[in-house]
Amino acid sequence: MAFSAGSNSLAKAVGPVVGAGILTPMWAAVLGGLGMASGALIFGSRLLQTVGKGITTIDPLKALLVEFVSGTIVLVSSRAGVPVSLAEIITCSVIGFSCAHVGFRTTTSNKHIRIIYKLWPACPLMTAATSFALSSFVSVFGFH
Repeated sequence: MAFSAGSNSLAKAVGPVVGAGILTPMWAAVLGGLGMASGALIFGSRLLQTVGKGITTIDPLKALLVEFVSGTIVLVSSRAGVPVSLAEIITCSVIGFSCAHVGFRTTTSNKHIRIIYKLWPACPLMTAATSFALSSFVSVFGFH
């Protein structure tokens, strides 16, 4: 799972920087890895608590299945060159277990699920808006 996550997420994170010639692949990998590690240290425990306990109870067998299925999906997607979100895949696996365990209605009424349903569509839109704003700023002020 860690191998799949690292290869897919790091490539998505630093690919544009390497492609633009800003960093060499080695430096991009080092800095990207440090950034991923920092993010895991800062935000990891809260995210793990929400996904691991806030949506539904995950016993060791379910956790193993989530990891195996998610790792396989990410690895196959990476091999095919398809960028995927590990966080979304794992969260969807946990949501699937919740639906099977407590039912669809109970799962969809969970406060964490309601927040996820609101934020997931907003993330690509906010990313696009931020990229547009930064690109416009660079164009207007002549930074190239």
